[in-house]
Amino acid sequence: MFQFYRLKNGVRVILVPIIGIQSVALGVYVRAGTRDETDNNNGVAHFLEHVVFKGTKNYPTPESLMVLESTGGFKNAGTSQEYTMYEAKLPSDKLDLGLSILSDIVLYPNLLKNDIENEKKTIIEEISRRNDQSEELVVENFYTMRYKNALTTLGTQNSIKSLHRDRFVSFWQKNYNTANLLICISGKFDKPELEKYFGHLPSAQQISWSKPEIIPGPMINIIERPADQQVQMTLGGEAFGMTDKRRFALSVLFRVLDFGLSGRLFKATRIDRNLVYNIHAGSDLDSDHGSWLVTAGVSKTNLSELVGVILKELKKLKDETLSEQELADAKEKVRVPLLFSLESPLSQMEWYAQQAMFRPHEILTHEQAIEKIKSVTSADVQNVARDLFTTNNLYLSLVGPVKNGELHDTILKI
Repeated sequence: MFQFYRLKNGVRVILVPIIGIQSVALGVYVRAGTRDETDNNNGVAHFLEHVVFKGTKNYPTPESLMVLESTGGFKNAGTSQEYTMYEAKLPSDKLDLGLSILSDIVLYPNLLKNDIENEKKTIIEEISRRNDQSEELVVENFYTMRYKNALTTLGTQNSIKSLHRDRFVSFWQKNYNTANLLICISGKFDKPELEKYFGHLPSAQQISWSKPEIIPGPMINIIERPADQQVQMTLGGEAFGMTDKRRFALSVLFRVLDFGLSGRLFKATRIDRNLVYNIHAGSDLDSDHGSWLVTAGVSKTNLSELVGVILKELKKLKDETLSEQELADAKEKVRVPLLFSLESPLSQMEWYAQQAMFRPHEILTHEQAIEKIKSVTSADVQNVARDLFTTNNLYLSLVGPVKNGELHDTILKI
């Protein structure tokens, strides 16, 4: 069972002991991401996540920060729209070392001018690789086309070139504070000395976000790439946030649509019509809003037919209730991965940390989440389909050998 509490200065802590293992996972989460950026500093959250590993107050070089790896452990980091995550997995007797390193990375980064300028080349190359990968670009385009003033996590090459040390320091000072910090530890551990590393920080006030402004659909957005062999397609729309009670029915719905060879979409598009090789569907929920999406690669000649088949399958979920057997199968496809994740301290840490950050009033164990899944009815799934699969909530992102104007948004009708 987990323990959730706050240090005296407001830093949130969630502890998840696991019996029978010899390792521990440690995560330091900062509620700061792309949603905290503007046009003037787009990309700074992700860039900062890179630069902090160049050296800190007590570990002044990248080599000195590698001491954790010398114990057989590893560390990692990642940035999203809403948070930046620093995590480590290590032997349980090295937890204090992990706390020392991750706290120094987050609280005492050097942010040297030369390190920032040198790392710009890496970030710009990362953006170039992303832009070269049509499979990645089509999904990013899907996210940004739906919102006014949308920003990407990596930023643009121009925005990265314009970032200088003062903007990193400003972003770090504004966002890396006690109101935004969460510490999560999962695995084998004694009582961690968290006050030692985080208790001295002054209390702070959390800054609220404004909800993204949605551009109404239906909408098609095309990035022309005549040399590509296929059209990469993402079809989807707006969903709800991770606090919404409909999220359990949503997870069941997408296991109906997509679960390997047994998903409805694979059968309709690959087995029955041979339109695609692979097709995937899922959801991506943030704190107060979310997305649902279907992705595939398809030949230009089959594109219109593929969109029509997908929309037909979505409409079926609105018009028809699931059979008892299909509902039970879909629930099982949600339940089993949840059970598998119990075997990993890193998976458990991420499970509890994201809840504690954005849903502290309703932190569920895996077992409690499974009970919520079990209670989902066919009517619940149908109601979510009716809420989400509407004509004005259809957005089609395309990258490949298709020209603007070749498809009209009238094909997006459900």
